Amino acid sequence: MGTAQDMNGRTPAAVAAVLDAGWMARAARGVSALLNGALGHRLSRHLPGALTGRLHRLAARVPPRTTVHGSGAPGRQYLLVGHDLSLSGAPQLLLEIARLLVADGRAVTLMTPEDGPLRTPLVEAGATVIVDPLLLRRPERLLSVLAGSVDGALCNSVVTAAAVTALAPRTPVIWYVHEVSVLQDRMAADPALGAAFALPARLWAGSELSAALLRPMRDDVEVVPYGLDPIAAAQPIASPSQRLLRLASLATIEPRKGQDLLVAAVAMLAPAVRAAIHVDLYGRMTHPEFGADVCAAAAGLPVTIPGSLDRDGYRAAVLACDAVVVPSRDDTLPLVSLDALGVGRVLICTSTTGTAAYLENGVSGFVASEPTAAAIATALKEALARREDWPAIAAAGRAVFARHFSKDVFAARLRDTIAALAS
Repeated sequence: MGTAQDMNGRTPAAVAAVLDAGWMARAARGVSALLNGALGHRLSRHLPGALTGRLHRLAARVPPRTTVHGSGAPGRQYLLVGHDLSLSGAPQLLLEIARLLVADGRAVTLMTPEDGPLRTPLVEAGATVIVDPLLLRRPERLLSVLAGSVDGALCNSVVTAAAVTALAPRTPVIWYVHEVSVLQDRMAADPALGAAFALPARLWAGSELSAALLRPMRDDVEVVPYGLDPIAAAQPIASPSQRLLRLASLATIEPRKGQDLLVAAVAMLAPAVRAAIHVDLYGRMTHPEFGADVCAAAAGLPVTIPGSLDRDGYRAAVLACDAVVVPSRDDTLPLVSLDALGVGRVLICTSTTGTAAYLENGVSGFVASEPTAAAIATALKEALARREDWPAIAAAGRAVFARHFSKDVFAARLRDTIAALAS
């Protein structure tokens, strides 16, 4: 495929050059190279220690170069803006959106301040990926290379507020907000953020939990559930009678995701009930102290903490379990909950998980009444008491997935919105 002529006629490599062209960045990188070279080591013997230390600290603050990956398709671009390329839910959603847009014949450029493992599948999907470490700290850099060269933009997550503010006056922007407690915290820390929600052409929320927080600022906020292909063909649960049931929680290990609540809930179960299950807590530990507390609490319980998974490992873990547990204190619409429904695994989640709004308790899944250890323990007991019904409950969950979270429904919504904004 040829090199994409995007961003106002510039190639992606030229975009990177523009973003790296500031004299301060060039000078700081020069200082960094000097200090880390042989000459720098010789100079350090003659300069005052305090001065050398200060120069090293300044050089350490220099962000890495902007990098461009993939050659994408030529022509005017549709821009996607995200906060990182990790394997967490929001970046995964951007990957699905990029695939949909490329399949529709659009040239897609994704910009993000942080690189990560999703960059490779994005490039393989046909998108151009630009990693600009200053993207959300200095959004005017974004404007310097756009200049009317895009047909629209989708900014993903409340974290991209600076990009929304920079882009909205110049191109139709869809702002897709997923957070709940993070959204509350950011609004409390920055009262000016409320005004930003009036700027995009469309404001989307991943669930009613997010929409309820946004509605006081923007009454036309739209709840747009995610649309995905199932991660694998549905595989019926083996007969749950008289065998160990495997439960899995798959999420970054952090307070918001509630792994501590799940471990405490397992500890509350009667010994005979506990003996019937094994729980795997998969995920990257983003809060080491919290993770250490969870590990300590899990000692002596039928709970293992295997660590993080790549995409193939994640798929295998979902298929290997009988039920997926989402014990989150708040979670707008976690992709693992949708993946569980899509492949026919019983979903057990808290009422503060957005997916709960689509479930009928005891019919298509199980919902803990609140995000507490006691409520989760009650939901686990109810679910285990109904173990013979799990194949039917899993089938009902698959029907929920097909009705609300199909890729076709989401693709039509995205396509229609982009077309309406372009007219």
